[in-house]
Amino acid sequence: MAKNLRRSRLSHLPIAARRRTILLYDMFARRNFGEGQPASANKGQFWRSFKHKEISKGELYPGGTSPPWRRLRNPYRIKVFGSEAKKHPHICGKGIRNNTANMKKVLVFALLAVAAAPVFAAPPATPTCTGNLASQVISTNLDVPAGATCQLNWVEVVGNVTVEGSLISFSSRFDKNVTVTGGSIQIVNGFGDASKLVGNLTITGSAANSNIFCPNTTNVIGGNLSFTGNSGRLYVCQASVGGNVTVSDNIRNNTDFSGPQAADLTNITTPKNMYCDGNVPYITGSGNTAALKTGQCVGL
Repeated sequence: MAKNLRRSRLSHLPIAARRRTILLYDMFARRNFGEGQPASANKGQFWRSFKHKEISKGELYPGGTSPPWRRLRNPYRIKVFGSEAKKHPHICGKGIRNNTANMKKVLVFALLAVAAAPVFAAPPATPTCTGNLASQVISTNLDVPAGATCQLNWVEVVGNVTVEGSLISFSSRFDKNVTVTGGSIQIVNGFGDASKLVGNLTITGSAANSNIFCPNTTNVIGGNLSFTGNSGRLYVCQASVGGNVTVSDNIRNNTDFSGPQAADLTNITTPKNMYCDGNVPYITGSGNTAALKTGQCVGL
């Protein structure tokens, strides 16, 4: 049987491949045609059936799509699991894996990966200010919640400041941005760089009035000054602004009788531009210097 099989089908294969294919032939013939029948008599039926079979757990199952000598990467499609690998060491050649052992290795690796995964704590909540703070450095961000009033006296805030309530700054310094959303800000007693707002000052969605009052020396804003979408009024006595000044889309609701104008801009200097449009009923101001003034800013 082996001799006929080698001559007819396997002459082009390496010796090891021939031996494995002959072994499969023997296993199939014994199982399907009986131990005592001549294998050569059943050779045609063997090849017709075998090309649609594969060996798993020592049994023959459907699943193959081509004869074993055409399967180049795993020409025998042999799958051996668990203890069957020990029963058939002659067919567990290179490239044929013990899947049970592999699954154990994968499971152990997954458990070790989970155990070694870093645990990230939730970031701390932003500190809030609801009263008076004086003569200190706040190294984090700071928030003024809605309904609260925060007064900073000679304070330096290293992080960003968000305001939904009311912020009053006496000679305090802000190293990043100050964003007022629905709240208000009062800047008092400016002392130049000592009380500089290094980033941007943005005021939006506020019904309350915001004021940059006349300084002791000068009020300094390093970034942009933006006042948009408010019904409250903005008053600027003096400010040196490093970026653009934008005052737009403010519709004044003069419920406090502090003045009908949406903004009163005076003595603002900027090396960049001033953009003013969409302010109802109007804006006022004088003594402003900019590279370019547009819209309602022209003539101020």
